[in-house]
Amino acid sequence: MRHGLFQIAQAVRRDGRGSIAAKGQTGEGYEGHIFWDAETYALPFLIHTQPAMARAALAWRVAGLDAARQNARDLGHEAGAVLPWRTIGGRECSSYFLAGSAQYHINADVAHALRLYVETTGDLSILREGGAELLAETARIWLSAGWHDPARGDAFVINRVTGPDEYTALIDNNLYTNLMAAEHMRYAALLEERHGIDPGLSPSERQAMLRAADTIFLPFDETRQVFAQDDAFFGKQPWPIDDTPANKFPLLLHYHPLHIYRHCVCKQADAVLAVATLPHRFAPDMRKRMLDVYEALTVHDSTLSASSFAAAAALAGETDRAARYWTDTVLTDLLNLHANTAHGLHMAALGGGWNALAFGFAGLSTLDGSLAFSPRAHPVAGDYELGVQFHGRAVTLKVANGKASYAVDGEPLALTHWGETVTVGATPVTLDLPA
Repeated sequence: MRHGLFQIAQAVRRDGRGSIAAKGQTGEGYEGHIFWDAETYALPFLIHTQPAMARAALAWRVAGLDAARQNARDLGHEAGAVLPWRTIGGRECSSYFLAGSAQYHINADVAHALRLYVETTGDLSILREGGAELLAETARIWLSAGWHDPARGDAFVINRVTGPDEYTALIDNNLYTNLMAAEHMRYAALLEERHGIDPGLSPSERQAMLRAADTIFLPFDETRQVFAQDDAFFGKQPWPIDDTPANKFPLLLHYHPLHIYRHCVCKQADAVLAVATLPHRFAPDMRKRMLDVYEALTVHDSTLSASSFAAAAALAGETDRAARYWTDTVLTDLLNLHANTAHGLHMAALGGGWNALAFGFAGLSTLDGSLAFSPRAHPVAGDYELGVQFHGRAVTLKVANGKASYAVDGEPLALTHWGETVTVGATPVTLDLPA
């Protein structure tokens, strides 16, 4: 995992004129383009350990706001901004809109990373320097892309988008997109109330965003008792995964996209990514059911997948299963598990290993501006230590022998351990892990 974190630190631009390309500086795969992977998989490590580097990457997104506004006009939106799914200079570079431009979740992904940065560091200057405007402009798109459907009790629906799973395209009410959009709109609408910074939203826009967030439609499958990846996902013919020859994976290299789209199969974590990113929206038993259902339908043809399954499994208390996925993630390039490392290292997988350890096994959470952990033992890594920066203070968590030990370099800090608030300073505070 240290190898991967070193590569991310090497890859990120630090001058505010770029971010982290999908292959970093290690190969020609994806021609140096930057995707949503940067904010979702690579930046969290930097936000929590090297915030200045993360800030520079986020400032680059802010600087691309005018290009994102033009992208929105090209897509038919009269207001707001749509961030590019694939870019170098800020304009959309994807030529395949089904799996590119239709991935509107990019707006919420960047907003989530910006929120994570602000709440973890306490640095409001990035909001004053264009970040608040970015939050507002990208949030406006949800009011344009979605609507309150009378047939669903006036729930807010978002139709004809593509979620993270690239084996499903142009669907209605992608679970991940809808959940992330709701978080995005609520954060933008309440930004002035929370941080005293006006993002430029009118009172009517704020009211509309809060109503949309509160009434967002989340598809649910009664038979399986899980949230559905989208409205039609479970209504498609299951892909015969077990009967597909090993030399026919990844599917996208052997089958036409239309053939894949007609089947119930996941290239990568999608609904499970929602569990990993927003665990507070899922009860523990729901996390477990989601894992069981979607694991059987996912072929992991993307290196983005395993880390999300690892984090979600750890958050569900399935630590053995989480450890298996975590091992796949951190060894992706060292063992060339996807047979394409020659094209460059996979920055998302490298960052995903840290995410699975921090957000999954350690249960790290800072989204509400406070520091919380719910650590679990790691059956493969054994004893582990996690160091993070929070509001200018260095916090260390050590997990060993059924105990969690916390220490803070700097002024004492209140944090929570499995819901219990404790004040920690330089002298370590040791607490029990759950049985």
